[in-house]
Amino acid sequence: MNKYDELGIGNRDTMVHSIFYTNNTDKYQFLIDFALNVLDPCNATNTQAAATSSIEVFPNPFDDNISISGLSGDEYFILRNVSGQVMTEGNSFDVLNLPDLNAGFYFLMIQSETTQKVVKLIKH
Repeated sequence: MNKYDELGIGNRDTMVHSIFYTNNTDKYQFLIDFALNVLDPCNATNTQAAATSSIEVFPNPFDDNISISGLSGDEYFILRNVSGQVMTEGNSFDVLNLPDLNAGFYFLMIQSETTQKVVKLIKH
């Protein structure tokens, strides 16, 4: 956003909040938790770690499908590539079919009103 402002095109950017259950518009509020989860999921806050420890994503690496166990049913997911581009998103699922996804690294963010978990995924 700052770079857009520097280039004089600040009116062309839009901040879209990745956590849609909040009224806090601070663009950096979740950055540290997100980065720590991506770099080392064990560094997540104790509350998040306890609440999301039952969620498992498998297989990893995967070919076309990923499965998730331990969902409560109110979760929302966003799958991003390493550039941050949203590849797919939606409501809770048990199996996600991704045959058209290119091989590479991805980040799956699973969130509910109270928790968030980011899982690094590799597609063959």
